[in-house]
Amino acid sequence: MYLQSWAKTLVSLKTPTVLLLDPDRKFHAFGYEAEEKYSDLLTDEEADGWALFRRFKMALYHTEVRELIWKLVIITLIKVTFCSLQ
Repeated sequence: MYLQSWAKTLVSLKTPTVLLLDPDRKFHAFGYEAEEKYSDLLTDEEADGWALFRRFKMALYHTEVRELIWKLVIITLIKVTFCSLQ
């Protein structure tokens, strides 16, 4: 369900499945915040290297994608733990 306000922005009861990664491929934003930031980057012609992913939620139900995500989570946790120990 979407409603259009006088400010010409879309308002929804659900947060969109949108993920924004910075040029170093680190998490930057999720949902409306990610869409807005990426839109600003495009407007300012500064979007090179940034990565925006949309509508990926259903892909998480596939075994291969789920396994890949778990591997990425484990690698990230290992890196974070290792860096905090130094």
